[in-house]
Amino acid sequence: PAGAVGIDGRTVPAALFGPDGHAAVGHVDVMIGCADPDAVDLDAVADEVPYGVVTVRAEKGGLNVPPIDADGTGGVTIACAAILVSFPD
Repeated sequence: PAGAVGIDGRTVPAALFGPDGHAAVGHVDVMIGCADPDAVDLDAVADEVPYGVVTVRAEKGGLNVPPIDADGTGGVTIACAAILVSFPD
């Protein structure tokens, strides 16, 4: 898309970069709500964030729909994520 820069196979908005071409993102906070927060690999999530000082936390939330089929299948697990990006002054 127009105004985007490809880095490491990713397309990101050009506004994330300073005049020197380096990432201008200061902090990236990732919050994940899921049924089993202890099962989230926080380091693996942080590794997917390409820029900034990254903080990841998982909390109880999301949605767990129990199995509805007679054989114990048909359940659904949904995790919700919020990503807050702050820029340096």
